[in-house]
Amino acid sequence: MHSAEHPAGSTSHTTRHTLARLVSLLLAAGTSLTVLLAPRLIAAESIHVPHGLLALTMLGVSCAWVHAFDLRPRHAILKLCFSPAIAWPLIALGLLGILHRSGNLPLDVLLP
Repeated sequence: MHSAEHPAGSTSHTTRHTLARLVSLLLAAGTSLTVLLAPRLIAAESIHVPHGLLALTMLGVSCAWVHAFDLRPRHAILKLCFSPAIAWPLIALGLLGILHRSGNLPLDVLLP
């Protein structure tokens, strides 16, 4: 459902939606390629993989792929689940947790 302020055909709404889809595509592709091509960034040994954080990240990536390809679920809960409001924070939190746990991101330096 589109708001009265931004009708379905308005240029600004369409541009913002396209940019959001592009960001979702770049996040999903970048994260997927990193996990596949540089798994040592996640953990030096497979036994040390933070499975919970990786699952959180990959859930966000899955949601981002759905949004990036403009698949629009009919059910309100699924619309929310596959929105950038859910996908982007899941990816960010998962990756920050993975990088911190692997020692590649010292959060004590970033947070006072």
